[in-house]
Amino acid sequence: MGPAFGTWYKSGGELGEEPIAIFKEVQDLYDEYKATVDPDEQVKIGKQIVRKATENLFCIGTVGQPPALTVVKNNFYNVMEKHTSDWLVFTPGTMDPPQFWMKE
Repeated sequence: MGPAFGTWYKSGGELGEEPIAIFKEVQDLYDEYKATVDPDEQVKIGKQIVRKATENLFCIGTVGQPPALTVVKNNFYNVMEKHTSDWLVFTPGTMDPPQFWMKE
């Protein structure tokens, strides 16, 4: 959603399309979040971003994600048996892959 707004943000306003005011507010909150090292403050800012996205309905999903089958070899361990795919973080990243292990 709004890829030209993201290009504007990443290019410092030189490319893309200048976003509407609410998107600029969220981009400013994101900058504040990145510059904050206090975990409690990060949660507070993150909640503000989610609230603004929810109240303004930035994206209307029309179709849910279909189930995605995953095949795991018998000697591959520590993979969740039930897991929900996440397009924002990209599965299997949400399963903490460094914890996977294989048995020879």
